[in-house]
Amino acid sequence: MKITDNHLAVIRNMGADYLAKHGYTFADVMLGRDAWNVLHQSGAYMAIGEDFVGGYPDYKDAHFQTALKAIMPNVIFRDTARY
Repeated sequence: MKITDNHLAVIRNMGADYLAKHGYTFADVMLGRDAWNVLHQSGAYMAIGEDFVGGYPDYKDAHFQTALKAIMPNVIFRDTARY
């Protein structure tokens, strides 16, 4: 299952709001762990989960990693993505 455009928009919007409250933008996020923190701390992860049975997104981490790279192009992930 791939992340939908709607879910990508949720991640982008909620992430931007979260970062702006702390005086940052997506361009400031450089490390993969920080990108994951934005996903979770912004509430985007759980907001996406509302669309799934059980309340948690049914995506593999690699799909989230691809989405985070699309939104935050400066991010460097140390691990490899496995789909």
